[in-house]
Amino acid sequence: NLLLGICLESGGHTHSALAVYEFLTEVAPRNPEGLKRAGAMMRVNGDPVRALEYYERALEADPRDRDAIKARKDLAAEAALSRSRFDEVEHSREQIVDKDEAVRLERSQRRHQSEDDLRQELERLETNFADDPSNVDSMLAMADILEKLRDPEAATDLVQRALSYRKGSTDLAERLGRLQVKGLKKAIARADKAGDEQEADRLEEQLRELELVETRRRLELTPGDAALRLSLGRALLSQGKYDEAAGELQKAVADPRQADSAHMALAQCFQQKGFLDLARSEYEKALKAHPGVDETAREILYNLGVIAEAEGNSAEARSFYARIFEVDIGYKDVSEKMERLK
Repeated sequence: NLLLGICLESGGHTHSALAVYEFLTEVAPRNPEGLKRAGAMMRVNGDPVRALEYYERALEADPRDRDAIKARKDLAAEAALSRSRFDEVEHSREQIVDKDEAVRLERSQRRHQSEDDLRQELERLETNFADDPSNVDSMLAMADILEKLRDPEAATDLVQRALSYRKGSTDLAERLGRLQVKGLKKAIARADKAGDEQEADRLEEQLRELELVETRRRLELTPGDAALRLSLGRALLSQGKYDEAAGELQKAVADPRQADSAHMALAQCFQQKGFLDLARSEYEKALKAHPGVDETAREILYNLGVIAEAEGNSAEARSFYARIFEVDIGYKDVSEKMERLK
């Protein structure tokens, strides 16, 4: 789907590309690349408010993504201007030629409440909750608002409390896990901002463990979900559990929708274990899905070059590096490798 969107975008079909990227964000809601692409296309199509939402979601998935951080900063001003201009023309429908667009904007305004509106609603719910402190619906309604106010830690406490009343609820267990992940990512971003690398590293390790636990739990409920199987394999790979990771990824490659990413991760497993012939085979399979030299293709070509060097085949290694060098002279240490192998 991502490749299809990129092809449409390259051909100037921005509306079609946007539709593909939006679909991708639905089937893979935590894929930063898909979210960023959707945000970029939404911006191109003249909706900075929704573009900003996609970049915010991309940062929730990866708080350190520099492209998303920069885009969020740029879009914040555009989104504010867009809202202000919409307010000015709210009673002047002649300025909006497309009636359907006017309706959509109105719905968008109702859907995206202001911070003041949210806090007023939170106060109302807190007052009601004080009279009925065991009301699970109130707990979850307050958690919803706190999440919108970007306070996942407080929302987590409420969902955890709700789960104590509704033991065995898979929906609440999944929501709790999602909030805990979001809370840790926010804490990592704070540690990064404060320059505390040691704390950020510690929290990232916690995050990896939590994501592993959550993925296993969800996979128990839906063992046939290849996307989850891929996520579990990647999580195990990131923790250096290569044999376990390979086992999960070999199951994921059976699903054509996940095969390309699974081949890539499986290649990384084999490379880490020193099975270079197997790693090469998996990288070559993954490369077929990237006819151009995009970011993923560059990573694959680079690793194929590393493998060729390790096998003593300098000419082949240089040919892989040359394909990267042609489009991105600054990629990693490709320039140095080209000089050394010429």
